[in-house]
Amino acid sequence: MSTLTFPHDLGLSAAPLDYDWSMGISNMIWSAMDEDHPRLADALDRLGVDAAFGLAVACAEWVVARVDAHADTADARLRIDAAWAAQAHPGAASLPLPPSTPPSAEVAWAQPLRLAMKVLAQLHADLADGQALDVRRGAFSLVSLADHVAGRSPAFPTWLEEVMRRAAQHFPPDDVAPLRAVPRAFFAPGIVWQDGAGASLEAIFLQGLNRANPYLIAP
Repeated sequence: MSTLTFPHDLGLSAAPLDYDWSMGISNMIWSAMDEDHPRLADALDRLGVDAAFGLAVACAEWVVARVDAHADTADARLRIDAAWAAQAHPGAASLPLPPSTPPSAEVAWAQPLRLAMKVLAQLHADLADGQALDVRRGAFSLVSLADHVAGRSPAFPTWLEEVMRRAAQHFPPDDVAPLRAVPRAFFAPGIVWQDGAGASLEAIFLQGLNRANPYLIAP
């Protein structure tokens, strides 16, 4: 990961299991529709597809941070790094669906992690294909998933409200234009964002990546 440790420094995984998990819950999150949470859907409609994708990757990090002490997150962290690299340049990564192998941890920890990576893989494919509506639907699912597993921490709703307001201000919809750089740093809490800073911050992030990451594609 980059030197930005949030939300991994919140100690989320130290909290006891405080959410339910079942195949029904998984399917509900995967296939969530706008009418299931109209306020969230409306908020996502105020974001450009590039910002919606970045928000989704950030929410995947919340899932990783929540389950980290209970499941092997090493592969997920590599996938997330590659997804950040692909945010403005989809060809910078290859994100296949995670394997459907039996979980190596308790289902309630392992399956939310796998679902997050499954949605992230589909999101990346939709971003590469220019499917703005599908990217927002995937973001809807990942926000819902992060809220389900980490939303009892007061830090998550506070963070989500802050970054969605910031993203709507600085990266409103412009889906016919080239993808804009909305780097990981943009989603750090409390940041004062300067328009035009995205490309340079993304370059710094890319320089720090592990080039042995199998999900990265060399330029």
